[in-house]
Amino acid sequence: MEKTSATNPLGSTTPAEAARTLAETAKAQAEAAEAETQVVHAQAEAAQALVEAARAQAESARARAEASQTLAQWSRTQATTAQALADKLAG
Repeated sequence: MEKTSATNPLGSTTPAEAARTLAETAKAQAEAAEAETQVVHAQAEAAQALVEAARAQAESARARAEASQTLAQWSRTQATTAQALADKLAG
C-alpha cells in the first residue's frame, strides 16, 4: 500500500483511476444538487400553497364579518319592530 503525499494524494492510483474517481464524485455532486433543487422546488410549491390557503382564510373571514354585520343589522331591525309593536300594544 502506497502512502499518500501532497504530490501523490491518491497513492498508487493511476491518472485514469483518479480521473474516473473525480468523474464519479462530480456525478454524485450533480445528483445531490439536482435532489436539492427538487427539494427547493417542493418547498416553494408548499409555500405557495400556504399563501393561497391564507388568502382563502382571509376571504372567508371577510365573508363571515359581512354576514355578521348583516345579521346584526337584521337583529336591530327586528328589535326596533318588536319595540314598536310592544309600544302599540301597551298604548
